[in-house]
Amino acid sequence: MNGFERRTEKKKNHILNVAQKLLTEKGVKDVNILDIAEVAGVSHVTIYHYFGHKQGLVDAVMDKTLHETSSQAREILDQAKTFEEGLDKVLEFEATRFDHCEITFKNEIITFERTHIDRDNTLITDSLRRFMMLAPTSPIPVRPFSNETIKVFVYLFRYLKTHGFLNDAQVKKEITEFFKAGILDYSK
Repeated sequence: MNGFERRTEKKKNHILNVAQKLLTEKGVKDVNILDIAEVAGVSHVTIYHYFGHKQGLVDAVMDKTLHETSSQAREILDQAKTFEEGLDKVLEFEATRFDHCEITFKNEIITFERTHIDRDNTLITDSLRRFMMLAPTSPIPVRPFSNETIKVFVYLFRYLKTHGFLNDAQVKKEITEFFKAGILDYSK
């Protein structure tokens, strides 16, 4: 990459970071291209040049946000000291990962995620597989699962999240226990 391409990429990433911050704080409806341009210190024409239109920028922000949250989930799994600790932490993270966002942004990213449910599938499956390798160190035996079953586990939990089933604290607690009971073999 030459100097011009590096500067262009840096400017584009700066715009994305500013847009992500504004959209998560104020929402999709209350932020426009001019707001983002002003905070980013660029012209609105530059934003249109890079992203085409507001929805193009919003989609790029959604994509970036989902990549970041997938990375955070993988990091949680990779840093877990025990299997049960990792499972508890990643289920809690998945259930609450967009709670800090303004409601219209949260709704938009959940809708975006529904249509992109296969995204980061290989990365998450690989991370879960590495995480499952902690199973022998777990005082509670872990049932062996195929990669396909692990994918279904991720899809099910994300489906529950994206459709609002985990918004109720009691339901979230019980679903988490349900998932743990299916993975951990408490009978031994």
